[in-house]
Amino acid sequence: MLIKPSAFNALSARLIEQAGFEVMGLSGAAVSASLLGKPDVGLVTLDEMVAVARYITGVTSVPLLADGGVGFGNAINTMRATEGFVRAGAAGIDISDRTGPGRYGDGRQTISLEEAVGKIRACAKVRDELDPDFLIVARTQAGVGLDEAIRRGNGYLAAGADMINDIWGLLRDPDMAGVAAETGVPAVLMHNQDHTNYADVVPDVVAVLRSLIERAVNAGVALENIVVDPGMGFGKTAEQNLEILRRLGEFESLG
Repeated sequence: MLIKPSAFNALSARLIEQAGFEVMGLSGAAVSASLLGKPDVGLVTLDEMVAVARYITGVTSVPLLADGGVGFGNAINTMRATEGFVRAGAAGIDISDRTGPGRYGDGRQTISLEEAVGKIRACAKVRDELDPDFLIVARTQAGVGLDEAIRRGNGYLAAGADMINDIWGLLRDPDMAGVAAETGVPAVLMHNQDHTNYADVVPDVVAVLRSLIERAVNAGVALENIVVDPGMGFGKTAEQNLEILRRLGEFESLG
């Protein structure tokens, strides 16, 4: 099992590396908060995200999984985004099947399977041409039902995705664990919630992540196929994100 904290600039990435983590993410929500002081509503451009990725890979050696959002447009835009992150030195990209910025967990905001598969296939074409080791993570959401989720998971994998990321970490749709178990691919479990009320943000997030790991394992997901993400920028204030960054070592208790 891997624990994947997310960075938002070169300094935070250095701190993650110094804490001993083997992989890190580049969170679009955290970049929006740190760069613009704005929520994650699609204001950060591709060029800005690629620039931050380049700054991070320039000062760290830990593999970086970049947040590609919804691909910054259609499949053609997704190809350009993938190329940008490959050339910036990222190890992979995370692509969502949402229609655009907004609240996660509503299946009505999910693009068609055909369009989503087209974006993943576009990523894979660039990956195969530029860097065969570049990871493609298909990010999906709750609200579409188990049968549709499995259909989507299989479709994304057939199109070239290497991993599946459930944005709600199985909280909204426990059946999503069946997708990872059914396909046998690595799954990202990310902490997320609709509010920022915590007694103490770090142990509270750790407790939720521990329960998500247990739920996934009980559903048949192999422990070595689980990647845990504390969810920097998701359901947390700026102060809470900084507190997580300051106390990253406490997440090592997850294993």
